[in-house]
Amino acid sequence: QVDDGQYGHIDSWRGMSIPQEWLFQKKNIGALSRQAKVLILEADATNGNSLSIWGLQEPKETGELDLDLYEAAQGFSRLRSLVEGTNYDVLRVLLVDADAVFKSGGGRIQSVRDYVTRLGLADVIIDARTPLLHHLDRWLRQRKRNDRHRHGWSLNPFVWSATDLQPVILETPCAKSFGSIKSALGELGHAVMDISHALKRYGSLQDIP
Repeated sequence: QVDDGQYGHIDSWRGMSIPQEWLFQKKNIGALSRQAKVLILEADATNGNSLSIWGLQEPKETGELDLDLYEAAQGFSRLRSLVEGTNYDVLRVLLVDADAVFKSGGGRIQSVRDYVTRLGLADVIIDARTPLLHHLDRWLRQRKRNDRHRHGWSLNPFVWSATDLQPVILETPCAKSFGSIKSALGELGHAVMDISHALKRYGSLQDIP
């Protein structure tokens, strides 16, 4: 285990080596690279301690992350130097909220995706937030289409209507999670509310369209 702030120190990686057996064999060797093997390095720079369900909190500064971009870059560099032999390429994969706000020491503000791409800190960026929102939105809309053929109140915790903003009833004891999901789904055309708000707006759960 490497402690926070120690990723760039040689002593932090002392005693570790990566044998050639851990590398992946390439099926086809292109003209731009004659190396027969590739070392795939993955770094998770998401906020694993987030109280928000699925980490759908508002875009945040990367100072809140368990593993920041600099530590990921330093880890990539150190691990690359630990491989036994020289006949290999490296593929650096970074899992992160690509739309999160990154603020440099000089005060420059930009998205994580733009920052990582500009400085070449990773070869592949996996967006940890957008795919979750996409699939949740698709699931809600599919359920709406299915419920169009039904009448009366549904026992499901989510309820939809034919209006532009589809009402979604969400009950959770965590205010941060509720606000996070409400904000995220609101941008996709869903009106997230709790039961008390739904009763006040529609009169009863049975009257929800």
